[in-house]
Amino acid sequence: MMFQAAYNGQFTGNVGLSIKQDPLPQQYWNQTQTRNTTLDGSLTANVANPFYINNFSFLQTSSPLLYKRLSSVSFFTSPTVSVAQLLRANPQMTSLTATNLNQRKFRDHSLGMTFQRRFSGGFSLNFALSLNRAEDWSTILNDYDMGPTRWFTTNNARPWRATAVGLYQLPFGKGRAFWKSGVLGAITGGWQIGSTFELQPGPLLTWPNLFFNGSLDNIPIDKPIPSQWFNTNAGFQRVASQAPGTYQARVFAPYIDGLRGDWTNLLNGSLQRTFVVRERIKIVVRADAQNVLNRSQMANPNLDPVSTLFGQTTSTSGQISRWYTLVGRINL
Repeated sequence: MMFQAAYNGQFTGNVGLSIKQDPLPQQYWNQTQTRNTTLDGSLTANVANPFYINNFSFLQTSSPLLYKRLSSVSFFTSPTVSVAQLLRANPQMTSLTATNLNQRKFRDHSLGMTFQRRFSGGFSLNFALSLNRAEDWSTILNDYDMGPTRWFTTNNARPWRATAVGLYQLPFGKGRAFWKSGVLGAITGGWQIGSTFELQPGPLLTWPNLFFNGSLDNIPIDKPIPSQWFNTNAGFQRVASQAPGTYQARVFAPYIDGLRGDWTNLLNGSLQRTFVVRERIKIVVRADAQNVLNRSQMANPNLDPVSTLFGQTTSTSGQISRWYTLVGRINL
C-alpha cells in the first residue's frame, strides 16, 4: 500500500482582462437599497442627438468619405439619444472596451492526497482526495469600475474532489481460492468487478444584482431539494416594481460561499469475464454500467427574485440516466 500527499501553491498576475472605457460615471448611479424610478427615467429619456449626421452636412463636400462612414453608423443617423449615453465618456464611441489589460490575478492553494493498494489477492484500489482554495481577481461589479475591486472564489476549482477506482477478481475458478475445478469453477471462474466513483460539490451560484434585507447566513438550507434550493424568505425583495432599476449600483454579492449548485455524485461499474478457448485464444466479455445509481444531475436553480420559480431547479444537466454497454473482444 502507498500513501502520498502533495501541496501546490501558485499566484499569477498581469493576466489580460477586458474593461469598458466608456462607463456612466458613478455619481449618476443609485447607491441605495430602494429603487429610484425618477433617476432611471431621467437617464433613459431621449434628447436631441448633438452627433446627428444632419448637423454635419458640411462634411458632404469637405470630407465625403468621412460623411459616408458616419452615415452607416446608427448612432449618427438617429436624431435622438438617451441622456445616459451623452453622460458617458466619449459618447460617440458606443461599447468602447480595452482588451488584454494586465489587471487580472489568480491564486490557488491545493492539497492532493492519494491512497493506492496495489493489485494483491485479486483486489486493487486507488483513492484520491484534493482540497482546493482558488480565488480570482477579475470580477468587475459595476459598469463604472475601471477594474476588479476584490478577490472572489472561482468556479475553476471546487473546494474538494474525491475519486476512487477499484478492481476485484472474484476468488473462484482455476488458480483462485475456491471452486478451482468442476462445474461451479467453470461457471464462476474468470469474473472480475470494477468500479469508478467521483464526488465533488457543485458550482457557486452567480447572483444577479438584487435588493436584500436580511442575513446571508439564513439563505442556505441544510437539505436543498429541487422545489426549494435555498431559503427564498430570507429577505429578498420579490416585488417586480421595487426591484433594482437599470442604473442601480451593485448592492448584492455575485457569490455566496457555501451556496452551490447540485453535487457531482457519479458511480460507474463493470463486470468482465475472460473465456480461455486455447492457450493463446481468449474471449473477453464486458458489461459496463454508467451512473449505476441512476442519479439525475440537477441544473442551477432560478435566481430571479421576481420569478414564480425563484429558488427552484426545474431541469437537469450532465449525467441524467443510467447507460449500459456490452463489449466483446477476442485476444489472439
